[in-house]
Amino acid sequence: MQIYIPSYNRAETHSTYYVLKDMGIPSKVVVHTEKDKAEYLKFGMTEEDCLCLNAGKGLAANRNAILKYVKENDEEDWHVQMSDDAIEFTKVHDDYYYKGEVHFPRENPKSMEKYFKIPITTADDLNGVFYEAIDRAREIGAFLIGFAVQDNYFFRSKKWKKTGLVDGRCWILHKNNPSFDPNCDCRDDVSQTAENLYRHGKILINNFMLPDFKRYSSGGLGTPKERYEKRKEECAYLMKKYPTLFKLKHEPEKFRIDVSFKRNSPKAFENWRAKMTLFNRNK
Repeated sequence: MQIYIPSYNRAETHSTYYVLKDMGIPSKVVVHTEKDKAEYLKFGMTEEDCLCLNAGKGLAANRNAILKYVKENDEEDWHVQMSDDAIEFTKVHDDYYYKGEVHFPRENPKSMEKYFKIPITTADDLNGVFYEAIDRAREIGAFLIGFAVQDNYFFRSKKWKKTGLVDGRCWILHKNNPSFDPNCDCRDDVSQTAENLYRHGKILINNFMLPDFKRYSSGGLGTPKERYEKRKEECAYLMKKYPTLFKLKHEPEKFRIDVSFKRNSPKAFENWRAKMTLFNRNK
């Protein structure tokens, strides 16, 4: 299964390609232009591993170019997309990973923390996590797969989730995923998760694997302050496109703005989908 890493303006600092390479996992860094590619090749990448798809401006355009490339060139139905600034991958200890649930002892719940931080260091381990999730997604009819979004182990007691945010820093997509909305570059993962929930009623998250990435490093979409106005526009757009699905979180003094899902249960999402279908018919 191929791993694609959309990247912009990080020729010197991108890390995911090298983290995966150290694990023996091939990947392709996807850039926008031949000029960009020339810059990346200066810093140790091979010609074969740096892919220029001549996408238009923005992350959504690059992701759509990857989807198109996958449909035309990949034999497998699924592929992985990762952000370009990975640090490491960890998972729950095998004693609990295959049971699918961790129980915290009442007298000392913090004693379980160590079981959530087992490094993934080999290709077999990481690919095993990926293919296991794909098998599960096929069973339930999901087309978008994600992993844990935070390292707080108290929120990760159960392995599988069918609702919630599929974090775009590391996700697995079926090649028949809907196109990425060009109006959403900063919150592309929120948009794609919402669209999958609307179309299919479910996504899949493996909460027992945590991909750790840097946040808001230089290059890419920029710092929180640099992204702020764009994020504000995208949040307003998403709340209008998917009415009643989100709630707004806004801390302007810290240049923070985001949307989060109001609903947590599969049943609540099904009710929302039914209302959305009626809403779209009556437009």
